[in-house]
Amino acid sequence: FHSRRRAEMTYLKKSLLLGVFLLFFCFRADLLATETEKKLVAGPMLGYSEHREVLLWLQTNCIRELEIVFWSQKDPEKKFYKRRFFADKFSDKFIDKFIDKGNQQSKDCSRQISRFVLDYLEPDTRYEYQILIDGREQSFPYELTFKTRRPWEYYSEQKPEDISFLLGSCNFVKDPEYDRPGETYGLGTEIFLQMENFKPNFMLWLGDNLYFRPVDYSSESGMAHRYAYSRAQKDLQKFLASTHHYAIWDDHDYGPNNSGKTYSLKNKARALFLEYWGNKTYGENQEGIYSQFSYGDADFFLLDNRYFRDETEMKEDLLAGKTQLGKRQLDWLKNALAGSRATFKFIVSGGQILNENAWKESFNYYKKERESIIKFIKEQKIKGVIFLSGDRHHTELIKNHGLYELTCSPLGSAPNLRILKTAEKTNNLRVEDTLVLEQNFCQIEITGEKSARKVEFKVFGREGQQIWSHLLKQGEF
Repeated sequence: FHSRRRAEMTYLKKSLLLGVFLLFFCFRADLLATETEKKLVAGPMLGYSEHREVLLWLQTNCIRELEIVFWSQKDPEKKFYKRRFFADKFSDKFIDKFIDKGNQQSKDCSRQISRFVLDYLEPDTRYEYQILIDGREQSFPYELTFKTRRPWEYYSEQKPEDISFLLGSCNFVKDPEYDRPGETYGLGTEIFLQMENFKPNFMLWLGDNLYFRPVDYSSESGMAHRYAYSRAQKDLQKFLASTHHYAIWDDHDYGPNNSGKTYSLKNKARALFLEYWGNKTYGENQEGIYSQFSYGDADFFLLDNRYFRDETEMKEDLLAGKTQLGKRQLDWLKNALAGSRATFKFIVSGGQILNENAWKESFNYYKKERESIIKFIKEQKIKGVIFLSGDRHHTELIKNHGLYELTCSPLGSAPNLRILKTAEKTNNLRVEDTLVLEQNFCQIEITGEKSARKVEFKVFGREGQQIWSHLLKQGEF
């Protein structure tokens, strides 16, 4: 009896110990999984794409090593590697020196921004890639792939590739602690789940891609917080990874409302823009963010309407040469347009250019500069120019001086219903039935044979439903 009793007790002890071990193991595994998830804050995001290189962006949290492994689907056995080490920067000594005792968070390591240029790639080739953080491969519920550009320019038998890209602006992400009391300004981020389904070649962010609050734009760390908070939104992650992204800014992701060249932290804002976006170039002489890229037989001229901007309300007759773009940028734009051989030339601006009936800030406050741009296009006989803009919290297609401008907004912000109480409600420059006053995004498709190319504008609502479309043919403008 005693022998059997001892055996039972031994068995119970072993079972109890095994149970405790399994419980600890499961807890530890769950803890490790949670810790791993926290290490990748946002991304991956695909930046610019060219024939032989692609930019890949990620934000991590207090890691020591980040590795990208990528390979061509044509030759999956041949692997390529890109690594970044953080161990020296975030040594124990560094953590002790900069630790915030209030929240036990390092000053800098919670915002590790990595921009990898995956280079020496093969043109017109699809690649897959993996992300390893501190030696652990990260898992995603979607594929991590990208495709390099197809060369066609010097092959007479080839037509330009058909392309499709999305665009939008005004992405207010709710943050109740800092939002304006009593207002429902942010309408959610679910629209990005629909946008990913369109499988575009790229996305054009038209400004106000996030919204600095007053507690943000008074300091560099405040703006950095807003970028990190907005970029980490769950609904955005698959879209960031599924296509390439190009961006400009407007006032709310540059500084205070309606701000221009006198904003004291504009160089800090520029530095953050460079950290968080993946354009190929940014301005000239380390000033501004304007740039240019090509895709198929289309050229895109990304303007900076803030960094060089004279005060909007300053009367033009009191300030000779009042400018929104600045002389250097305006000269750059005219030279770039004159030198372009693309079928379509898209001029991309944070604010409206052609709308002469706008009651909000636009090129209406810089009429001489607008006249200079339009006159240049006409006298140089530059064909295929299309303006793209955001800012207005509504979408519309404007036609003026024989030129077209598609304004697309808002992505996540509330629409501006006040326009219905102004004379702009019946804007005679607006193409009929193109005013949209709800969350939406736009798609532009370029298709057709050589010398008979077509560009089609399409607008889609929050649930992905088409609202309107408008077709233009090469040579019509």
